[in-house]
Amino acid sequence: MNLIEAPLPASGMPAGTVLDKFRSEIMPYPMGNGHPLFFGWVNSPPTAIGIVAELLAATMNPSCAGGDHAAIYLERATVRWLMEIMGFPTDGSMGILVSGGSMASLTGLATARQWASARDGWNARREGAQAGAQMTM
Repeated sequence: MNLIEAPLPASGMPAGTVLDKFRSEIMPYPMGNGHPLFFGWVNSPPTAIGIVAELLAATMNPSCAGGDHAAIYLERATVRWLMEIMGFPTDGSMGILVSGGSMASLTGLATARQWASARDGWNARREGAQAGAQMTM
């Protein structure tokens, strides 16, 4: 039966059954980004270490929105290492890791808006975008 047309299961299934169904109905039909001729895009290829890293991250279920735990320090160290690799100053600098390209673009736009408003003598975050002159992107 086609998965899209499958009815809602009437009851739960044992984990082994779910894994068997995943193996037979999902795994044979990947996106294709694991192919040697897939040269990258937003979706990274499923390398063995990447799969393990995703498993470990999901196991920890971290949130870097705040707190005092390992994921916060790992993010700070990773950002500092990336700054060093790119030759950016690390003293007094900071950064964050985000979930993907769209979030990175949105974060970059918000940062640029805040920087531009401060340069022009107002605070877009506190006063709202309507408080200053119209911004052009």
